[in-house]
Amino acid sequence: MKSIAASAVTFAILTGGCASISQVSDTASGRGYVETYLAEFNEHDVDGMRTFWADDIQWLTLSGDRLELVSESADQLANMMTDYFATHPDVSSQASNVIESGDLLAFVESASWTDETGAKGQSALAIYHVENGKISRFWYLAAE
Repeated sequence: MKSIAASAVTFAILTGGCASISQVSDTASGRGYVETYLAEFNEHDVDGMRTFWADDIQWLTLSGDRLELVSESADQLANMMTDYFATHPDVSSQASNVIESGDLLAFVESASWTDETGAKGQSALAIYHVENGKISRFWYLAAE
């Protein structure tokens, strides 16, 4: 589950050939899209998060020279997030340094939580590919 915390920590949105983020979402900007999505995460609202996901969403993590496919469907990701929130009831996340360029959003996501050893935190960079207003693929680049 550490990889979820590491991965749930920073993201950016890449889109190929679709309208800008503000044109395909209910938010006014890429920053608004990110903040709305993270609000669902911070509420631990998996159903709310799922409204942002394509059915065949893929989650990939990149650490050093290793790329790992973590999940490959909304059902699988929802199950993973439900389990994660059950074991990390106070996890929350914030975005900073959001950059929007057309359909590309890049930002640093910083997550914090506590476990049996105390307060924890981690930041990561994420890349989200958004098609028709839904995240179809995302990559997290964990801090080394």
